[in-house]
Amino acid sequence: MTTVLTSAELEGRLRMEDELLVAVTALDRVHDRFDSSMSDPPTDATGDTPWPEGDTFGDPA
Repeated sequence: MTTVLTSAELEGRLRMEDELLVAVTALDRVHDRFDSSMSDPPTDATGDTPWPEGDTFGDPA
């Protein structure tokens, strides 16, 4: 089944897609900025610094 859109409907959908793309791009930039500043451990970190007993991710299964 083929749906036929009027030019106004098509313009509305394209405008919404453009707005969504702008929003996702902005969120991606914020995420990248905070991710790089928050996830980089200090130079003297062991990887288990936040947890006194370690995070157990390095333990064998």
